[in-house]
Amino acid sequence: MGISILEKAGIPDTSRIFEKLHLTEGYIQNSVLDPDVIEPEFKREGDKHFKICERCRKKKDSFLPLSG
Repeated sequence: MGISILEKAGIPDTSRIFEKLHLTEGYIQNSVLDPDVIEPEFKREGDKHFKICERCRKKKDSFLPLSG
């Protein structure tokens, strides 16, 4: 996939974190395992989505380490 018009203009393209209507699995995994690599704009958009989407929240929970 090439870069988008927004990215060509130097603007972070938050649509990159979505696959259709849900967050990509890679984004969800990074949000749990390595949140520091996520750009602030992407993090804000992802957090908004987690608040409204149970399916993505459940996927995020699946990446959380098990506590005993």
